[in-house]
Amino acid sequence: MPGDDAALLADVRGNTLAAELLGVAPARYGRSDELAELTEKASEARAQVLTLFQVLASYEAATSRNDWRHVSGATARYLRFRDAQGYTLADSNAAPAARRRSPTRRRPAAAWVAPA
Repeated sequence: MPGDDAALLADVRGNTLAAELLGVAPARYGRSDELAELTEKASEARAQVLTLFQVLASYEAATSRNDWRHVSGATARYLRFRDAQGYTLADSNAAPAARRRSPTRRRPAAAWVAPA
């Protein structure tokens, strides 16, 4: 997982948003104990859905109204995921979703041959 995603998931704002959207009490500080209990008591299938919900809430909480100008890789991946799931992106979200970071291509030293 790219570094910006790891930091995004560690940020408590996603946990707070997920708790609020699921109707459980968000923590005053840190992570919601009620959200953790909800996930812990769920069936395996439901726990997977709740975990995905928390991940998506983290991405949503990290988006900004300025992302159409200065899009992060995490925001672009999040918006492309939502688009792939059938969510119709607003025009302001379509531009960041379309942007992709160009991967750096490196050839192994042994595979490179100097031109003749």
